[in-house]
Order: sequence, then C-alpha cells, then structure tokens
Amino acid sequence: MGGLPWLSSKPELKIFADLELACVYALGPTGGQPLRIGWVRQLKDRVRDLGSWKELQIHHIVWTAGDLLATRIHADATAMLDRSKRGLTGDWFDLTPEYATQAIRLAAANLNIPSPLGKCWRGSVRSGGQR
Repeated sequence: MGGLPWLSSKPELKIFADLELACVYALGPTGGQPLRIGWVRQLKDRVRDLGSWKELQIHHIVWTAGDLLATRIHADATAMLDRSKRGLTGDWFDLTPEYATQAIRLAAANLNIPSPLGKCWRGSVRSGGQR
C-alpha cells in the first residue's frame, strides 16, 4: 500500500502489532472531500477495506499508545465536527484535510494527550501546527 511503506513486511507488521498502537486518521480521496475520521489498530487493513475508491489518501494520522486514547481523540474530534454540522453519514465528514487535521489535533490537545514528541498537542495547535 503506497503511503505506509514501513508496514510492508511480515516482521515489521509483527513488531507493530506487538506495540499495540492505535491511530486516529483522516482518510479520503486524493482531492480531499469527503473525509472519514476514524480510529483503528490495523490501518493497512482499514484502508484496504475502504478501497472501493481508486485513490484513497491518508491526509492526517495520530498514533496513540492503545485503543483508549485513540477512541477518546476520535470521539472528541467527531463530536466537534458534528456540532459544526460537517457530518455526512457515520464517520464521513464534508471538510478539507486541513480542517480535519486541526480537529484531530485540537481533540488531542483538549484531552491533554501527549504527542509523540513528548509534549501536549495544545502548543502545536495554537501555533497552527508548526513545530
């Protein structure tokens, strides 16, 4: 699968599975809208399952240490998008990749969930995603 080159071999997949990571993602057609905001442990399998479109692209992804954090970020991000009337059906939303990225980052920051860099997302959200 293009876009996930680090998950291409069986040993890499096993190491990844052993870490029990989960992710929150924004996924949709190459051009953007509509986007699916979801969470999953096996992103490669999810993309394959949604592969009815020719060109799906991962527009944003946040990795977490397990399901609990991923479900909390996902629930907060989708609740924000539902309140802003961006929902289409289920986890599909009418929004740009940039807006999806900010919603996911803001949800992580509001929950005080550390980023992979060891600091809270709040600083990167306030700075517009600049690191």
